[in-house]
Amino acid sequence: LLRGGIGTLTEAMLTWSLLQTGQIPPRPFLFVGDGWHHLFDAFRANTFMTGRDLELATVVDSPEEAVALLQEALAPTP
Repeated sequence: LLRGGIGTLTEAMLTWSLLQTGQIPPRPFLFVGDGWHHLFDAFRANTFMTGRDLELATVVDSPEEAVALLQEALAPTP
């Protein structure tokens, strides 16, 4: 689990907001570790975030899964 504190959450939410508003180009946005699923469940249950907003971020369970997803997402297009 890649954990963090308030600073990590601040940075993550700012990045998420910039992705949502198009102020930075689309890119993979990953949260690594099973514990993040709980936070995303809380977002779904307690916020006005839309499915589109939630789809901007991905929770993966391990660094290996993150690397595989990044390799696939960032692979050069033939």
